[in-house]
Amino acid sequence: MGSFRTLLLLLLPLLLAGCSHVLSPPALERVDHNLTFKRVKAAPEEHLGTTLLLGGVILSCAAEQESSTLEIFRWDLDQWGEPIALDEEAGRFLVQVERFLDPALYSRGRMITLTAHVAGKEEREWEYGIRYTYPLLSGEELYLWPTPLRYMLYTTMGPYAPVYIPPPPGDHPNPYDHGFAPFPYTPYWLRR
Repeated sequence: MGSFRTLLLLLLPLLLAGCSHVLSPPALERVDHNLTFKRVKAAPEEHLGTTLLLGGVILSCAAEQESSTLEIFRWDLDQWGEPIALDEEAGRFLVQVERFLDPALYSRGRMITLTAHVAGKEEREWEYGIRYTYPLLSGEELYLWPTPLRYMLYTTMGPYAPVYIPPPPGDHPNPYDHGFAPFPYTPYWLRR
């Protein structure tokens, strides 16, 4: 029993380290937790210089020699800073970083968590003449999630949604088989 307690005490710091926030404590200390992103989006000029904790999915990365701009669609974060749920009402924001960010790494679909301070707003024109006003933020600390697994699961399966895979042409499936697969891209012949 004593060796089990010793092993538990040795593993406890490792377990607790895995349950910490992905951003550094100094970066998190500067965050104004009372300010919501929706208030910033409505009036960025009133909150200039305020630091926010944000995250979401990268839509684009425009990189130059000494600066980069990320377009991000905001997601809600869990207690460790991982983007977990799409926030459709909040929409998009721009983050400018004073360094080169490789667009191959900061590519469309990757998840990111960051601290940034409000720097203003920027209006851009989309196709069909639609104009969109982005809150403009200046990035401080960035954490790029290693795999876009949650994003892939959300976009391919949705929350608990089965995926329909039609049978190959000319094949007559079982009339009780409705074509629902437990995982996307499961070949038809493996689902029988």
